[in-house]
Amino acid sequence: MLKLILSFFTLLGLLGGVWHALGFFILKERIVESFRYEVIHSLDDKFVLVKSYSVTQGGALASNCQDSIFVFSSAIPVDEGASNSAFKVYSGSCDGFSDGSRSPRVRWIGARGVEVEFAINGARLVSHDVVLKVMDFTGEVHVKFIVSE
Repeated sequence: MLKLILSFFTLLGLLGGVWHALGFFILKERIVESFRYEVIHSLDDKFVLVKSYSVTQGGALASNCQDSIFVFSSAIPVDEGASNSAFKVYSGSCDGFSDGSRSPRVRWIGARGVEVEFAINGARLVSHDVVLKVMDFTGEVHVKFIVSE
């Protein structure tokens, strides 16, 4: 009887491995499940900051949550600017601050400065990659980063 139970769990483990392999190596598609963004204009209204949040479904049951910040000229349509990686100044896994609020927090500092505060609480268990650029695509907007818990 014990041999039958062990064989069942072994088979279940193998089927799970095949399911994940199909999702990661064969399908290779990522389906966007959720995408939201917030638009914040600079004080002189010449630049736009877009804070986006997206959850993509990878292969099998794996999903990935990503926060991104884009900075670009207000002459560029928001949908176009928020989909152009050249305008991205921050990108990281979704996280939250110790007070329970969502990370990152952003604010304009004057007409040509942005402050981005992001949390690293999720990195306690698993390391996360973060992409940071201290200047926007045009070279006119400076970005300051603050790391918090």
